[in-house]
Amino acid sequence: MLVHGTSVVSSGFQFSDPSAEPSFFASVDAPVGTYSFLCLLHPGMEDVLKVVADATTIPTPAEIATKAAKQLKKAINVDGAAAELQAQTWSVKGKKVLLNLGGFSNQVSANEFPDVPISVNVGERIVVSGTGEIHTATFPRKSFKTTPFVIPDCEQPGDDAPATSPADCADPSKFELVINAKAFLPTTAKKLKDPTAFVNSGLLAIPAQTFTFVAAKPGKYTFVCLVHGPEMSGVIKVR
Repeated sequence: MLVHGTSVVSSGFQFSDPSAEPSFFASVDAPVGTYSFLCLLHPGMEDVLKVVADATTIPTPAEIATKAAKQLKKAINVDGAAAELQAQTWSVKGKKVLLNLGGFSNQVSANEFPDVPISVNVGERIVVSGTGEIHTATFPRKSFKTTPFVIPDCEQPGDDAPATSPADCADPSKFELVINAKAFLPTTAKKLKDPTAFVNSGLLAIPAQTFTFVAAKPGKYTFVCLVHGPEMSGVIKVR
């Protein structure tokens, strides 16, 4: 694909495959200048591409690799550590437990909830806050199996046909990922009164976004992020 700098060029959604991860290449034929690119799915995941004149000296691949290695080391040891600390930390303010939805530091995300159960008393509130990545806090944990965040299908007249990838569609361009409104939107119910009942914060991203659950009845309540799955799950114990 050729990048001219005057139109949108997109990789499309890249489906992960550990045995053969997908890639995307583009040839650049744009005028000298600075161009931006970003991920349409993740807030803050963006960078710039600088096109320079032929006579301009640019870093070699080896120099870029050295710089990237330093950046990766910092991302793991500094920003990664800060993001994980945020994800694992919660606080108590009066009768409220303040919980972060994962952790986020300098574009490094920790997609996890606290490793240890959080204990609250009946009547207390659990306030979950966005951090910079897209997450939900959804009860119970098994909701990840029954309420997918996106529903893949092939667009067609009448009811759309189920699909898992563009290859399942007669016309691959008709493949679409439909955001599941049940996963995306918060529930009107906020009370934790049945460990098996579906209660959802809806999608939260920026720190100013919050959702409040109410601990109504004793029990062990499991929760999960519908975007990132079982690897991002936790437990609330209501006493």
